[in-house]
Amino acid sequence: MIKHRNFFKESLKFNNFLSLDDPTLLTRIHMNYRLAYLRDTAIGRFIEEITIKHINIMIHFNNSEIVQYFLNQKLLLKKVIDNMLSDELIIQNEAVLFLVELIQCCKDLIQTRFYFYECLCDLNIVEAIEQILVKITHYTEYNKYLESLKQDKLSELHPEDLSHEDDPLLEKLKINSIEILINIISVVPSKLL
Repeated sequence: MIKHRNFFKESLKFNNFLSLDDPTLLTRIHMNYRLAYLRDTAIGRFIEEITIKHINIMIHFNNSEIVQYFLNQKLLLKKVIDNMLSDELIIQNEAVLFLVELIQCCKDLIQTRFYFYECLCDLNIVEAIEQILVKITHYTEYNKYLESLKQDKLSELHPEDLSHEDDPLLEKLKINSIEILINIISVVPSKLL
């Protein structure tokens, strides 16, 4: 038997990346996670369809309030984008993961989603993603190989330097950054021209 309360108390760790101190917002975030968890794993098979619809309505309302909070607090969004430009890979990854979570909140919010992405574009999200992707490709072993070919220094490159396994954190950062970019392109392509 799965011990759901133990999962929330012991296994689950909330990462307050922006040091949010608004108790209403934090309550909505925690409630959303718990509702989604209950709907998808714990009791999803045992409850009626109307109850699932009510849970989905509550999640949708909370998502709307969460996204609206960040639209009203553009300085927090700017802080996230600034963290994406950090030299520390872990901070970059946390910022990108945070934006992925916010984008997940926006998925069902048709009108708000457009304004949210427009706001991100105004805060130079595309340039931040571009810098992340350029930095990641700069770090890959493949680029070391290409550089050695360009400079005709292949003899200086040893086979052990060409590991084919990339850093998993870099891969996650790359995939999540591209996901953010795809979402923005699909909603506000005019902002990228």
